Amino acid sequence: MCKACDFVIENGAVTKYTGPGGDVGIPEGVTSIGASAFCCCGNLKSVEIPEGVTYIGASAFRDCDSLSNVGIPGSVTFLGDGAFLGCKSLHSMVIPEGVVAIRNWAFAECAGLRSVVIPESVMSMGNWALGGCFALTDVTLPSAMARVLNN
Repeated sequence: MCKACDFVIENGAVTKYTGPGGDVGIPEGVTSIGASAFCCCGNLKSVEIPEGVTYIGASAFRDCDSLSNVGIPGSVTFLGDGAFLGCKSLHSMVIPEGVVAIRNWAFAECAGLRSVVIPESVMSMGNWALGGCFALTDVTLPSAMARVLNN
């Protein structure tokens, strides 16, 4: 696991990750992950986000090519624009109950993404949130969204 010195933290938000990658645990007490905080960290393989984080900002994990496992706690309510855009090694994602908004391009171009579960708590999904995820074969949507798509 990563040491706290591998993070720039300002007012409870991780604003930059400076570590070597691998398996990373975000320190306790963090409340948000700022825009582009982990962007283009090619060696990042997994990340464990602690309970208490409520917000994952725009492009927070964008283009983390080796990222294959993300532990998102139930405290998260918002996934920003392009939060996981281009994470080619993600194979499955379970969005926790409590997330209410998934913004534009949140998981776009995740070429290896095969399975995604979006909980009933999600009230809005942005444009192209799952765009370009051509390997997707198993998608679970909130019942209200599924009804719209089936009509």
